[in-house]
Amino acid sequence: MSKILLPGCVILSVLLSGCFPEADLLVANRVYVSYRVDFQPNGPPPMKTITPRKNCSKGVGNRFGCMKFANNEYGSIAFGLSGETDYKKCGDPGTNWVITKIEATDQGNLSGDTKGTDWGTPLESWIKDSFFPLDDPVKGVLYEATLDNAQTTAGLFNKNINSGEEDLWYKITATKCDAELDGSHKTNQSDPRVENDGL
Repeated sequence: MSKILLPGCVILSVLLSGCFPEADLLVANRVYVSYRVDFQPNGPPPMKTITPRKNCSKGVGNRFGCMKFANNEYGSIAFGLSGETDYKKCGDPGTNWVITKIEATDQGNLSGDTKGTDWGTPLESWIKDSFFPLDDPVKGVLYEATLDNAQTTAGLFNKNINSGEEDLWYKITATKCDAELDGSHKTNQSDPRVENDGL
């Protein structure tokens, strides 16, 4: 093992409001990749995913928003909102929606319209080892922000160091800027999947 500073740190610090810590990664044969998934926040829930699948190999049905990290890959995922300017906050001109939460689970159905289950439960150790940030792993939350600091784009880093193939379903919550985060705000959600082939 060699200790390296993760590529893409400067760019992703904009997404995650801070730089990544150093991580132990195999330098040999590791390829940095990046994905972007866009959502359409307007309209009735569930929020529509508008980015086609990226190299997903398992499951059937509509897999928009699904992406695969092969066993020699690690990298970043940027989530954006269609019609919104990247990296803007509520109060910036033209900003109507922001991403306020990214949740995760490794429980789901690979047949039919792939959807995750058991939301709000503690994250498994392989998820905590591979993904950053981890804002509230006990409640299954990778990223959470208030309307004061949420942006129109949010991101995750995936070290993809799990042992063997794993699937992570993610749920994106977008909130209107004129709403209060008190449980009655209008939230649209979408839950596609990440395929991690691991080391």
